[in-house]
Amino acid sequence: SMSGKYSKNKGYRFEAEVVNTLRSWGISEKDCFRNPLSGAVKSHKGDVNLFSMIIEAKRFKSGMLKVEKAFEQDDADIVVYRQDHGVRRWVVGDAQFKLFLEWSKLL
Repeated sequence: SMSGKYSKNKGYRFEAEVVNTLRSWGISEKDCFRNPLSGAVKSHKGDVNLFSMIIEAKRFKSGMLKVEKAFEQDDADIVVYRQDHGVRRWVVGDAQFKLFLEWSKLL
């Protein structure tokens, strides 16, 4: 269906946007890339890989999200989403947030 194809393209564009943003922040291509087989092959988890972390990238029209589902989808470490006309939001759980604090030497 057209809407299915449009929504898939919208998803790909958002994944590319997320990768481009991370790279513009200085992360190298080998440490941050789109998973070419995301959604197609079970062993390839997540939409975007960032170091050893799995990121699910989701675009939503509106509403309070399917974020929990996205975390479950590929056992993701991070979910990044943007609603139409909204800003990107990065969602992490306790373990990941604590890791970020440790990595940034705040703990």
